[in-house]
Amino acid sequence: MIVPSLTQLTELVARDIPNMDLVLSLGVVLTIFGIGGFVSAVHMREKNRERLTTKVRIAFAGLTENAFGALEQLREEINLILPLHDALFDPLTVIAEPSSAIKPAQKSIKLIKERQSISKNLKYLLVSCSIIKYSLLAFPIFCGTATMSYWLNYSDKMQWMTLIVMTAIVATLLVLVFLWFAFLDQRIQQGIEDGVVPETVEIRGTR
Repeated sequence: MIVPSLTQLTELVARDIPNMDLVLSLGVVLTIFGIGGFVSAVHMREKNRERLTTKVRIAFAGLTENAFGALEQLREEINLILPLHDALFDPLTVIAEPSSAIKPAQKSIKLIKERQSISKNLKYLLVSCSIIKYSLLAFPIFCGTATMSYWLNYSDKMQWMTLIVMTAIVATLLVLVFLWFAFLDQRIQQGIEDGVVPETVEIRGTR
């Protein structure tokens, strides 16, 4: 096999004869990578707040208007389907197809959900930015400490192996939070797109 298995990697790191060159090179590269990532993430929260706050506010108003429009369309479809007040329902007199209300109903629900969640998604995205920043601070610290512990105090296996495990946990957290960030950003962008109001429609409150 070209790619070693997890067991082989464990045996390589934990064997009695230390592989100083490999571990030192890998540790230095990962530490430098972590430091660079932290530097680039220092202002990540502020940049994303500036990038999205105004857009989210505009999208919230647009989603409100579009949701009202979808509800009005749904009401028109329902009026065509249901009989007049106090009138007995006669299937033979129904002209409209009941399934015609499905699309406006689905659209209304989608827009209302996006309206309710877009501000929360921005809040969670900013929280994820903070988690990413502090995780990128912790990663090079753990990685560098683990490398130095392995290099200078190899005999204390419990110490450097614990630090390696902590480094791996931080790296896993980083990957998961980056995925969360990407998911939230995609949801926000979708809400911004769905919040665009047609030029022929005036936003409520401006009439």
